[in-house]
Amino acid sequence: MLKKLYNNGYFLIPFAAIFYTSMSTSVKFLGDQFPLPEIIFFRTFTSVVIIAILMLLNNVPFKAQNLPLLLARSISGLFGMIGGFYALRTLSLGDTAVLTNTFPIFVAVLSYIFFDDKPSKALTIYIFLALVGIGIILKPQFNFFNYAGFIALMAGFFSALVVIAIHQSSKTEPALRIAFYFMLTCTLIATPLSALHWKQPQGMEWFHLLNSGVCGSIGQIFMTRGYGLHKSTKIAPLSYIGIIFSFISDMIFWNAIPNLWSLAGSLIIVFCCIKIVQMEKLP
Repeated sequence: MLKKLYNNGYFLIPFAAIFYTSMSTSVKFLGDQFPLPEIIFFRTFTSVVIIAILMLLNNVPFKAQNLPLLLARSISGLFGMIGGFYALRTLSLGDTAVLTNTFPIFVAVLSYIFFDDKPSKALTIYIFLALVGIGIILKPQFNFFNYAGFIALMAGFFSALVVIAIHQSSKTEPALRIAFYFMLTCTLIATPLSALHWKQPQGMEWFHLLNSGVCGSIGQIFMTRGYGLHKSTKIAPLSYIGIIFSFISDMIFWNAIPNLWSLAGSLIIVFCCIKIVQMEKLP
């Protein structure tokens, strides 16, 4: 039964979204009272251990075939993680989830810039509408700049770089090795920084730190497996279920009811991103 479910991407992707939401919830509980490098250390070191065990069990070699490309993917992923975790300190889970999941927009734009993949008129319209949705959530004003929202949006941009890098590196590297190098790179960078600003976890902080690592690892494994089983055009829309879970988590733990502007902007962005994925056949 479990093996059958593990081979069903339509089961794995929604559950990956649940685990990612649990990870983000723990990160938000830790708040700005806990050093960000230490949160990243616990998140990534746990994944290094879990993924290394899976590689050994599946006889996946650790030696990289294209190390520069793996490092590019890893650094982009690290910046995306930093942006997402930082934004959670200020924004709601729901708004952060929406803005960090705007990567299909940036993939479409970057594909045009670097691969001369000219967008169709319909795609251009969806990109424009998505930008309108982003503007609705960020609510830019002349005397106020939503830094946290902008950083969350930049996390979406770096996620787009990750998607492109994974698409290129998957030609020579198995998924587990790509994930392992990403987590290892993040751990090596976060370790000295967390040592400089180490805060001894107390009580529930231990739970949230470990939960961010375990749930993040499971979510990553499920997501990687799910995308490996089906075309992204079929499976990617299911990942946006995580946004619903994020808004629900906001209401349960912080009694934060999303306003109409956030809901409207979120619906526009999600709809446009799904259409972009389906039109572009993103990797």
